[in-house]
Amino acid sequence: MKGYLMLVTGAVLAAVLISAGCISGSGNSPGVVITTPQDKATLTGSNVTLNIQISNFVITAESMDMTSMQGIQNEAGTGHIHWFIDVPVPTDPGRKAETADNTWKMHDDTSFTWQNVPPGTHNLSVELVNNDMTPFSPAVYQTITVTVK
Repeated sequence: MKGYLMLVTGAVLAAVLISAGCISGSGNSPGVVITTPQDKATLTGSNVTLNIQISNFVITAESMDMTSMQGIQNEAGTGHIHWFIDVPVPTDPGRKAETADNTWKMHDDTSFTWQNVPPGTHNLSVELVNNDMTPFSPAVYQTITVTVK
């Protein structure tokens, strides 16, 4: 009985951590977590730097620019990173994960800085995408809200 309770307690704890976004990716699935800033943080200055942690994901060398991406086949767990500000994350399978100009960037590093962010509340997101710029299925992303002063 004691072993059963420990097993159930462990399963409940894992479920809580996953739903809270503390575990990125499950098993061999790609995952992404925004490590800084914290959700609901208040920031000073107009440059907002996001830092992320990725798991089970490899950034492909060809994904560094649009020209070299042409004709690259999708491969499980590989692709590149899209960063978004103040727009919903595009998650439609088969459609490129792009939004209006100046609301997204393709940047293949685990840190990205949005420059000249005006004061106010902003939604910031990061998404892992396939080599052809389409979202994974299911989509792999995280969104936080920050206030810039």
